[in-house]
Amino acid sequence: MPRRTPRTWVLPLTTAILLGSAGSAYAIPNGGGNQPPPPPPNQAPTAALTVTPNPGLVSDLPVVVATQAKLVGPIGDVLGRNAITFDASGSSDPDGSIVTYLWDLDGNGSFEKSTTTPRVSRSYSAPGDFAVKVRVVDNANAARTRAPP
Repeated sequence: MPRRTPRTWVLPLTTAILLGSAGSAYAIPNGGGNQPPPPPPNQAPTAALTVTPNPGLVSDLPVVVATQAKLVGPIGDVLGRNAITFDASGSSDPDGSIVTYLWDLDGNGSFEKSTTTPRVSRSYSAPGDFAVKVRVVDNANAARTRAPP
């Protein structure tokens, strides 16, 4: 009688690995080294704006004007107050710094002035209601816009 050889079952290597690791997940770091995690997404800055005086005096006219166009007492009480200061120094950025302040000082929706400092002044020559705004831009180019309260 011829001699029979026993059958041997060989599983492919990949099958053995998959069977051996069923139910588990493994992550191999990029580059296999100590890579830092990616930075979190940039957060937009917070814009703040105050106006002093508010309302302010219109140059050469006995009328008072500012963002809300309110008349104020006798002209003698407001002399010397025709320059209005807009202050965004209360603005902040939680994960960086503010690098640019864009100003819409005439209320037309276009930011016509750009500064790296948080304060600007302007005198108005005609009475009106001006919707002044500031847009603060952070070091990662995120921006927020604010009008005075």
